[in-house]
Amino acid sequence: MSLFFNSKKFYKPGPGVEKDEPQKIAPVRFFELFGRKFWKYIELNLVYFLILLPIILYIYTFIYQSSFQALESAGIVLGDFYTLILHLAMMYFEYVPVFIQIILLIASVICYGPAKAGMTYVLRNFTNERHSWLSDMFDKAKENFRQGLFFGILDIIVYLVVFYNLAYANGEGMMRIAKYLSILFFVFYGFMKRYIYQMIVTVNLSVFDIFKNAWLLAFIGIFRNVGVSIVNGLIWVGTIILIVTFSMLEIPILACLIFSFTSYLGVFATYPLIRKYLVDPILAQQEGETSESVTDEITNFDENN
Repeated sequence: MSLFFNSKKFYKPGPGVEKDEPQKIAPVRFFELFGRKFWKYIELNLVYFLILLPIILYIYTFIYQSSFQALESAGIVLGDFYTLILHLAMMYFEYVPVFIQIILLIASVICYGPAKAGMTYVLRNFTNERHSWLSDMFDKAKENFRQGLFFGILDIIVYLVVFYNLAYANGEGMMRIAKYLSILFFVFYGFMKRYIYQMIVTVNLSVFDIFKNAWLLAFIGIFRNVGVSIVNGLIWVGTIILIVTFSMLEIPILACLIFSFTSYLGVFATYPLIRKYLVDPILAQQEGETSESVTDEITNFDENN
């Protein structure tokens, strides 16, 4: 099983990958690195949250409107579910002109993928115990804008298609099968996505090769992928429970921590596979090419003298 890369143009500008060094066990390193860069994670999350805010407002409003009748029929008071962001969304759609809403939504959709790539770059450096600044997020988002935009829009399309199949594709037979397939596809694409954005900022590959590698790595790391998904799922469930119970915690959690923390967990758990199957083989190949080049120069020097 081989992965696809271009050894001539492997590294993206920026810090590389260090050779193996003695390290602490993974859980200890995870929380140690998180605590060491805690305020950096908050900065990253805040920027990412602001970029996604127009999309988040639409999601909140859609969920609220979709569940309105179901909640009322169940005798549940909707006022109990008002949160700060939901209130902000209501004000946003009431007072902000429609054309500005559309512009902000388009901008959010366009910036989502590149911003995700930029944040992944910073988190990857933190995982490798390398320094990185908030400005690196913007630099890498700009540098990898095309691929980030492509995969960002693809993410949104996948989410919309899967949600439609789950919410509106009712019936028996093939429609029911389509629902189950949608769930499986959504889960597996989530596995692939953890590798996609890391490859965007780590190696120079075509979109096609990124897909192939992500597909292979999703299978190779199936157990760690499942583990990360379960932990992140529990984190999100816990977050929702906290928000419903203590609505004042909603903005601090969403704006300051949840996105960067769950993304960091994904990068921390899956980057070792990228290093093993992409980075280390290329480093070995490049070292071999360098050694061969030096040998040829010495040989030519001896022949000419």
